Amino acid sequence: MKSESDLFDYLKKHVYPDLLSSGYDVFAGTDCASYEFKHLIELKCRGAHYKMLLIEKAKFDVLVDNAERTGFEAWYINSTPMGIYGWKITREMDLTWEKRVLPETSQFKDTDKVIKTVSYLKVIKADFKKEGVGNG
Repeated sequence: MKSESDLFDYLKKHVYPDLLSSGYDVFAGTDCASYEFKHLIELKCRGAHYKMLLIEKAKFDVLVDNAERTGFEAWYINSTPMGIYGWKITREMDLTWEKRVLPETSQFKDTDKVIKTVSYLKVIKADFKKEGVGNG
């Protein structure tokens, strides 16, 4: 997947037939939702494959807060050149948070650096894996 839009289209075609973009919805602050599966989903496309994929604390908090408020499950789904990986996100996850200096956004080149609180999710522990389908 070259973009989150590509990842959205793949998931809609192969995983969530009812997938809806969330920008206009009660789930604002996340990327999409499936009412059939009751999944609230944040999408991320990575240009490289890593054994552990980063999640920002701010994204984590929005996902979990909205899931608790609506009764949906929170999911964080990433694509890499090796495949698609998703994790069910809960407050009970054993995550170690750390502050890192990172680009303000990964969408544009030459962005300013900011301090973000982040953790890492192990690809081998993903709850959903579709390997061989990715950014390649």
